[in-house]
Amino acid sequence: MIQPFNDTYFMKKALQEAEFAFKKREVPVGAVIVMNDKIIARAHNLTETLNDVTAHAEMQAFTAAADFLGGKYLKECTLYVTLEPCQMCAGASYWAQLGKIVYGASETQRGFVNLQTTLHPKTKVVSHSDQGSQFTSLEWQAFLKTHNLEASMSRRGNCYDNAVAESFFHLLKSERIRRKTYATHEEARQDVFNYIELFYNPKRKHGKNGMLSPVDFERQQYVKLQGV
Repeated sequence: MIQPFNDTYFMKKALQEAEFAFKKREVPVGAVIVMNDKIIARAHNLTETLNDVTAHAEMQAFTAAADFLGGKYLKECTLYVTLEPCQMCAGASYWAQLGKIVYGASETQRGFVNLQTTLHPKTKVVSHSDQGSQFTSLEWQAFLKTHNLEASMSRRGNCYDNAVAESFFHLLKSERIRRKTYATHEEARQDVFNYIELFYNPKRKHGKNGMLSPVDFERQQYVKLQGV
């Protein structure tokens, strides 16, 4: 049985937040915090917007989640973030007593793993990836074991974890980009935005979704989960 609300699903939501950050010319990092399969906080990097070096996606998400719950501890929560947390954010997760961290890309220079930042003893850490050879290698498995990390992989053919969105990029090129000529980068950027936000997500029907759009399919799965 396919679980609609799994690591891949929530990492996709974090990627959407990273896209929002990119549009604001921020470092494209996004995060969501989940409790009982429900997103209780969404955030993205705002260091440039707020002129605040501490305004990382994770820090914004921690604050929003605590405000939602009415308490400072996030023991039953999972943080999904597109990039491995830095030392500051990992330290904040310690004080929040975060239940679990799932991150996408590794940060070899400033990430908490190589810097050996201490997490809360009860915090589980998961590295989420596709099934590329680099993530199935013995070297990668040894790295995970050395740093006490768990591996999470999407099923084969899941476009959102296969080089982020290979299937989506194919459709974008064939249905839109190759049919047009753009005079400027800004014109191209706006057209891609319109394709995603005004057509692909709300209207385009997908065979694997039972001929529903991504928005309609997500709504259907949410209703099923709620038993309505």
